[in-house]
Amino acid sequence: MARFRGLWLLLGVVFLSGCMLLGPVGPEILYEEDFNSDTDWYQNEDENRNWWIEAGKYHVLLKTEDFTTGSWRSSLGPFSDFQLDVDTQQIAGPDDNGYGVEFRVKDANTYYRFQISGDGWARFAKTVDGTVVSIKPWEQTDLIHQGNATNHLTIIANGSLFTFYINGDKLYEVTDTAIVAGSVGFQAVMLDSPGQTHIAFDNLIITELE
Repeated sequence: MARFRGLWLLLGVVFLSGCMLLGPVGPEILYEEDFNSDTDWYQNEDENRNWWIEAGKYHVLLKTEDFTTGSWRSSLGPFSDFQLDVDTQQIAGPDDNGYGVEFRVKDANTYYRFQISGDGWARFAKTVDGTVVSIKPWEQTDLIHQGNATNHLTIIANGSLFTFYINGDKLYEVTDTAIVAGSVGFQAVMLDSPGQTHIAFDNLIITELE
């Protein structure tokens, strides 16, 4: 009997050790994309823009002044409450631009957008039934790496509360109730500065909130 009691004690120690080695489980990853292979993301070129995947990044080239382009996957989500992280990179072009993330995308006429610019400005806006409203208008911030540089964006959507981080530092938080859930995507804006604007996106991760 003592032999069996010792065996059970040994098994208990092994089980507990295994549990300790596993450690805590982090938030569930809802979606992850590193663009290291061909995916279902939109790829196409016309006279105004070019979207393509190359060298582990999702690229967009804007060729026309005063032009906005977006790309999202309608099959993703719908996501409501989440944390989104992505690397954005300005590769070339004038710094007077805009690029970033579309989220809670219902369709081409209804979605939120968070944008930064190469000259150090940030904006949070919504488009509802085709009408654009700036929730937080363009404002300058020192958190942005300006020019041809990479910036890490973090968006936390929790019900009507939205919190935005740039390169790990909190920019602001704001509330809005217009759009409840939707897909995610990217956007780039070329203003009236001459030249073409080249932006790339990488390491997109969407996780559930803890």
